[in-house]
Amino acid sequence: MPSSFPPSRLWPKVLLIIRWVCVLLPAFTLGRLISAHFVNIPYLDDFMFLPMFQKAQEGKLVLHDFFLVQMEHRLAFVRALIMLRHKLAPDNLALEHWFTFGFLVITAINVGLLMKQTLKGTFAQWWPALALASVAIFSPIQYQIVLWAMMFQVACPACFLTTALVALGSRRFPLWVKFLIGVLCALSATLSFASGILIWLLLIPVILFGTGLPLGRDRYYYLGFWLLAFAVTMALYFHDLKNETEGPFAFKQGETETLSRDSSSFLNSPGKALLFILRLSGGHLGRGLPVSMLTASFWVGFVSFALCLAACVYWVLRFKDVSMRERIIPWLAVAGYSVGAACLVAIGRLWATSNGDNAVSPRYTIHAVPLTVALIALGWIIAHDYLERRPEGRAGILRFCTLAITLLLALQSVSWMYGTRFMETWESFRLRMASNTMFYKMMPHLVVPGIQVTGDISPNYSRARALDDMGLLRPKMVKEANLAQFKTNAGALGPATAQWKRLIINTDDGLARVEGFASLRGRSRVADAVFLTYKDNEEHWIIFAVAQVEALPLFLANTLSRDVHHLPMQGDAVDAESVASFAADLKLDTLPKGDLELSAWAFDYKEQTAYPILGRFKLDTVNGKARPMDKDSVKGGKKGKL
Repeated sequence: MPSSFPPSRLWPKVLLIIRWVCVLLPAFTLGRLISAHFVNIPYLDDFMFLPMFQKAQEGKLVLHDFFLVQMEHRLAFVRALIMLRHKLAPDNLALEHWFTFGFLVITAINVGLLMKQTLKGTFAQWWPALALASVAIFSPIQYQIVLWAMMFQVACPACFLTTALVALGSRRFPLWVKFLIGVLCALSATLSFASGILIWLLLIPVILFGTGLPLGRDRYYYLGFWLLAFAVTMALYFHDLKNETEGPFAFKQGETETLSRDSSSFLNSPGKALLFILRLSGGHLGRGLPVSMLTASFWVGFVSFALCLAACVYWVLRFKDVSMRERIIPWLAVAGYSVGAACLVAIGRLWATSNGDNAVSPRYTIHAVPLTVALIALGWIIAHDYLERRPEGRAGILRFCTLAITLLLALQSVSWMYGTRFMETWESFRLRMASNTMFYKMMPHLVVPGIQVTGDISPNYSRARALDDMGLLRPKMVKEANLAQFKTNAGALGPATAQWKRLIINTDDGLARVEGFASLRGRSRVADAVFLTYKDNEEHWIIFAVAQVEALPLFLANTLSRDVHHLPMQGDAVDAESVASFAADLKLDTLPKGDLELSAWAFDYKEQTAYPILGRFKLDTVNGKARPMDKDSVKGGKKGKL
């Protein structure tokens, strides 16, 4: 046997590996990003499920708790998965992040199977289409979805839609199995997110004109039973559809009838509604471009809608060709989900925006992805069909396809870079919130003297404390103010990385203004918190306040510094002080009386480690006077009211 393959035998295997790498690399990359940036702390609507956890602990959980209405949603399927996660890993939200990733993976697999069913040729021929679709499905521009635990709900509809389409187009399943899979998928999508209702409607034309179903009466029987299941589901879904969650989880709607104001606002402003829909449909590819996000998203959405409409027209023109009719209709259903979801979001959110910026909210990016995926497949099918029928137009079609693919790759590349950076930014923001959350049981109104917490981001104090009481937060909230409960690093951070610059006392109202900047080692990111401490009689550092960096993301420093070097900005450049600054107004009456030595510490939440910051002060809390202990610290005295 020869020691190596001849090149003629080795090259096809190399090509096959390259193709699969191109298809799988986006999923692998997003998985790595999720693993690197997720933070195990509840955020906003994550707190909505606390009553279910409490009822489960007391053995009082009932079926209605799964089906109760949150705005326009009945999240029974989502709540079931969350309770499963709660059972398996009570203090670990990571599973919910991986739910999202799992639904995206299943969606990508389904897209590949649909391409196998509808695109002519072998994988070796149409793999570029699947690779482009994979880039869209796993784009980190969905950072707010993949890094927010309960947001796996918005990944469900497209997953269930594509699963139902694959089952419907399969020639292996008997009719009753296809029906059962379809109904289960549509029902699960409906009980995941309100836009899942679209699946019932989108599958109707596929049932009528798609492949996989026998011609004649069986097809119409199938459709009849499908419509019956749809009618029963909608009757139950819309019965007493009134928001049952508290105001903070109902997007300003409180206890109102969910759909009354929404629909009237949508119908009374058709032009505004259309702009909203187009911007939402282009929001995933309109970010990071050197033009206004609203403008870029509008034009991406407009072109996407125009191409989708052109595909619909082509389907009508080729309707008599059964093969083309059956191959195109599943992808029109996939595209229809994005169009329908954009309309539903516009109905539900149009009233809440004056300039349309709600349409480009990061949480809506996932709804536009199916449209892009469908256009990739539709473009492939239509281009090959056109070339088969009119080979003389080959040059023009190739030029158009090359231009379209190049433009799509450019938009996806920008989107990926933008999304990757915002995954880092989102993590930093969540780490800062997680750091503050640790001290919610040490706040002054609960413990005297207590720890002052500033810079909160969307806090939910009572529910966070309740989760901690149930043992569902990791790490648990602190019960004392001694800095020794955390690891400390004896080496101070460099003066270009972190400094406590100013302590300004206002004796009129007993407030102290603290100012400085704080990044972590190597300026990897801004500090997750700044602990302000005083030294007690036993030489222990006692935390009396937690401040937060409130500035531009740290990674913008190197990007912006060269462009603003000659602009009239403080420091004539973007430096650590401008991109990692913190400031807080603190009450002095919470501190012990007498002369205190004060210091600040930059906290790394991941390492649970505090690093001393350059800049210390002596504070006379009786006379309200402060003096610096370091030459770089600014002396503070009596000032006007802050």
